[in-house]
Amino acid sequence: MKKALLSILLLAGAVYLFGVWLPPASVPTASIAASAPVEAEPLADPSWQQVKEKGCLVIGVDDAFPPMTFLDESGQLTGLDIELAQEVCDALGIRAEFQPISWDEKEALLQDGSIDCIWSGLSITPERETKMCFSQPYLITKISVLSSTNVWIPYFSYLPYYRIGVQPSSAAWEMLNSVEDYEIFLPNVTPLETYAEGLESFAQGTLDTVIVDETYANYQAAQMPANYYLLPFDFGDDLYAVGFRLSDEALAQQVNDTLQALIADGTAYEIAEKWLAAEKIIIP
Repeated sequence: MKKALLSILLLAGAVYLFGVWLPPASVPTASIAASAPVEAEPLADPSWQQVKEKGCLVIGVDDAFPPMTFLDESGQLTGLDIELAQEVCDALGIRAEFQPISWDEKEALLQDGSIDCIWSGLSITPERETKMCFSQPYLITKISVLSSTNVWIPYFSYLPYYRIGVQPSSAAWEMLNSVEDYEIFLPNVTPLETYAEGLESFAQGTLDTVIVDETYANYQAAQMPANYYLLPFDFGDDLYAVGFRLSDEALAQQVNDTLQALIADGTAYEIAEKWLAAEKIIIP
């Protein structure tokens, strides 16, 4: 009896000192607490993590746009952008997977996830900035006019009266449509699926000029000077960058930082010198 009374007194004292008594079954144990996993917070922008986990960057390219992205004689993709993208992916520890695409469908393919980015002489334009997230521009060129040697057009004001080829959804197309009184060009404008189609039209005598990036125009004029030349006027400066989905800022930042590092250490210049006058085009 005395022992029971003593136990009651000790328990009452413990409750007084430490608060409400809990039965043993309701006291949480370390093993129970440890068994509850802590869920990681989802990333606000998982774009880079997703590319890193799959181990490759799927890059949409126009395979007929030398010297940036095109097929060589053996049918392999080559060009300035191909080599530059490969260097960036190597530095990031992932594989570059190049996917030839229809240029008209580039935005749709980007949005539906078929490709991760567009890296193929892609110009920054006001319209595209509403649909894409861009890297910093890495190359500057111009929208120029490549002409057949069968014609001579001395003044810009004469241009609307010649047969003009231009690729829809291109920077050249947007630039042409921004020209004052551009309607006077329209009766003589032929939409081109590829610029190679424009060169074939020169040979067939069905086109006089093609409005295109100066990088492409210079390359073709150098390859076949007897057939093509650049007219002495242009539609203004043109900046190349890598295009991503608007939501993929984390991926864009990783690619951009690596690209800027390759420009800073001279790697980008070495690549560009193989294809173009690097000192005139690469943006430091």
